Amino acid sequence: MPLKSPWTRRTWLRAHPDERRDHAAASLHTRSARIHDGEFGGIGLRNPGHEYSPNGQFFAYEQVSSREQLNDRYTGMVRDVQRLMTTKGLSAYVYTEITDVEGEYNGLFTYDRRVQKVDTNQLRQAHGALIAASRNLNASPALTLGHVRSFKVTTPGHTDRYLRHANSLARTDVLTTASGDGPRQDASFRTVTGLADPRCYSFESVNFPGRYLRHADNRVRIDADTGGSFAADATWCSRPGLAAGGTSFESKNYPGHYLRHYSDNVYLARSGGPNAWDTATSFTVDATWNLSEPALWRSSVHLPTDVRRSLRVTTWGFTNRYLRHSDSLAYTEVVDSGSSALLKQDATYTVRRGLAGSSCYSFESVNYPGQFLRHADSRVRNSPDDGSALFRQDATFCARPGVGGKGVTFESINIPGSFLRHFESGVHIASGGGSGSSADRPQTLGADSSWELVAPWAP
Repeated sequence: MPLKSPWTRRTWLRAHPDERRDHAAASLHTRSARIHDGEFGGIGLRNPGHEYSPNGQFFAYEQVSSREQLNDRYTGMVRDVQRLMTTKGLSAYVYTEITDVEGEYNGLFTYDRRVQKVDTNQLRQAHGALIAASRNLNASPALTLGHVRSFKVTTPGHTDRYLRHANSLARTDVLTTASGDGPRQDASFRTVTGLADPRCYSFESVNFPGRYLRHADNRVRIDADTGGSFAADATWCSRPGLAAGGTSFESKNYPGHYLRHYSDNVYLARSGGPNAWDTATSFTVDATWNLSEPALWRSSVHLPTDVRRSLRVTTWGFTNRYLRHSDSLAYTEVVDSGSSALLKQDATYTVRRGLAGSSCYSFESVNYPGQFLRHADSRVRNSPDDGSALFRQDATFCARPGVGGKGVTFESINIPGSFLRHFESGVHIASGGGSGSSADRPQTLGADSSWELVAPWAP
């Protein structure tokens, strides 16, 4: 059945006010299956003195009370679209509305065009990220943005070695999951869209955020932005492995030159070039890397461990709510200085090293020591550690920058792509692959899966 016209949809929503909030995201999952989203948005912010209604009545699908809330909600929707594009194949969307019209105040500009309700820079950043991610869809082989990766050597006899940085320079060393924190962090990089070409990639150091793997004078190293050719130097285009069983990375600004290890060091090299590291002997396999295994360090946000913290919601309109447990299940609830001592304890956890991986995190209840947040059948709850491998995996979450644009997102270690998410007061793990009213729906997934770790309510 074809999509309803915008006006038909608006008229129907006026008769069904319970549907208005869901219209703000326009059933994105069901429409994504149809490749496009015909209409969504319609966030209302009143601007008296800049409105007009022929009958004195005003309407919006969803009401916000400030410019800050409108910016947060709008950019969050753009991030939701980006996730649907990369995970579900969404190819187009139509936002309603650009300007207020008669009787409706759900535009980005007021009816008289005198007031711009949204912040240009915030919208430009959100749209720019969406456009860059769309271009990155053409990268081949494709790498999931935001994921942490380690570059494992594929050269026979050296497959226990990984690319890592040491004193800023890149080299290869023998490393394992039992190696120290520092070397494992040195060998792990967060995947982002290419700084100079979104069809390619850049790799950010997890222990030195803001520094990227780049080449300079043929050596590969990590640096912060030095200007000049830095963005291009730090952009690598993924290619099917020059040798079987991996991926090769071609320099953006030096076509035909690849990321290659040679005599423990890592270079920008081309087969048959004038330098020792250009030698054709074993070039193809030395320039082919295994990125298929879990990174040696899984989190790209570092958190202090063995300290108490409370997890605060970042979704606009609900930032006075915190994750707490009650009757073993995890919920969000309003907590303030007047809350009971029990509620404050329920809303406080001790951050521990991950039970299933020391580079990730587990959350131990302060008033029920030995019980941890874990997921089971997608619901998050407090459970005692039974020592099983499944429990330890269910209770381990890897930290990454908030997918909602702020805070921290916690990704399940055993269900990659699923995040700790609040929905209608309950707490779940969700990937955004559901629809309708389910906790796994894509609407506001980014905001609902982003948390601020704040001072504990029960110190």
